Amino acid sequence: MRFLTVLLGLFLWTSVSFAQRIHMPDLFQCLSASADKFEYSMFQQGFVCYKSSGGLNGWTCLFAYHPSPLQQDPSKATAIIQYDRNSRSDVLTYQVRSKEQYELLRTELIKLGYTIDPVVVDRELFTSAKDANTVVSCQPATNATGMSGNYEGYMFTLTHRRY
Repeated sequence: MRFLTVLLGLFLWTSVSFAQRIHMPDLFQCLSASADKFEYSMFQQGFVCYKSSGGLNGWTCLFAYHPSPLQQDPSKATAIIQYDRNSRSDVLTYQVRSKEQYELLRTELIKLGYTIDPVVVDRELFTSAKDANTVVSCQPATNATGMSGNYEGYMFTLTHRRY
């Protein structure tokens, strides 16, 4: 019985930390991926698709990561990611509940050469001289900004403009 308890604990610990393994370069890679490659990558990472639609005007999808297969409510997700693509821009929003994951991703963003724009007050806005068409904003999730009922945690919004 003790072995099963340890095994179950290890499984749950691994499941919770799995979504924590997404790093900032992974998010930038997702931003440039085609719809089918993005969806395949999310399934490989253990995310569940809740919404995917596309047409002539663009494409959007919403994926959530749950530490337990028994929990399927997107509002209880450990991490949630939404990708919107249209003719003018690609927008990837990644929301995590963990402050540690937020700090790690923020540090990785700075190591990639992004600097904070001092003008913005309500969130942090990062820009890069290497890629002027990509902007990253970081902010706490609130009732106004959270995705699919997730009003806790932190959000990263990567926007790549094609004009």
